[in-house]
Amino acid sequence: DRYLEHTRLLIFGAGDNAEVIMGSADLMTRNLYHRIEVCVPIKNSSLKKELIDYFEIQWKDNDKAVVLTSNLEQEKTEPDTQEIFNAQTSIYNYLQNRS
Repeated sequence: DRYLEHTRLLIFGAGDNAEVIMGSADLMTRNLYHRIEVCVPIKNSSLKKELIDYFEIQWKDNDKAVVLTSNLEQEKTEPDTQEIFNAQTSIYNYLQNRS
């Protein structure tokens, strides 16, 4: 991939009632107990919508996506369609078309 990124969003609820929180932490033990991490609620509705759009794009990825098994191992997902969807390319295009 071209970019190193991981979504650090927490989304509770759906639609206009969704509460979106953005944070700096990966929510891993090494990050939570040995650093200062910050999470903040997103109040601006247009920014909230954009962040939810990013999150939705990430969920559609079937190119590089992995799932966490019950044994806490990463397992590559197999596309359920012939069409490959790469989240990084899609987010790049989303941002290009936005401006």
